[in-house]
Amino acid sequence: MRIRRQTTDFLLTASVVAASILPFASWILSLLGLPVRSMFSDEGLRWLFLHGAESMFSYGAMACTACLVALGSVEYSGMDGSEYRRTPFLVSLFFAAIIDALLLLAMLHPHSPLISLTGSLWPSPFLHGLPFALCIGLQFVALIYALQMRRVNDLHSFVEFLVAGLVRYAPWIVFVMLTSFVWNGLRYIVK
Repeated sequence: MRIRRQTTDFLLTASVVAASILPFASWILSLLGLPVRSMFSDEGLRWLFLHGAESMFSYGAMACTACLVALGSVEYSGMDGSEYRRTPFLVSLFFAAIIDALLLLAMLHPHSPLISLTGSLWPSPFLHGLPFALCIGLQFVALIYALQMRRVNDLHSFVEFLVAGLVRYAPWIVFVMLTSFVWNGLRYIVK
């Protein structure tokens, strides 16, 4: 089910307004004597210039972006059910099983660099990178499906396949980035 365009426009506009107002609101609230840090103070400007961009590109925002890019690739390939064919789907499923087996083998090896130094899974590089590995794996499986369905048959269609999620979900990606900035900015200004 698609979210209506009006909802998308409203949420994107609200995130732009919130990200724009946050520095001014922090300044006004600090002038009123409330226990908040102003983003226009010396320390606040340092935070904005040092951490403003990285707060937009936080781990959560990048994981959401990777998922949207993978979703766009799945939709472009027709694997979402719009062009279902059994044999290409089973071949793609076979490659998905191979990818999953390789991920498990890489994780289960006792001296794997993907587990933590203590030998546990939490926290570990494996769990940290798992959302991105799954999204790349899903894109690879969708590419195999698209190749079999002849949706990707030249360089141009391959590039379209890769950027389908960016093109289709660009407003949502901007929304996620701005929401991440507002969240991290709120965490900074509240003492």
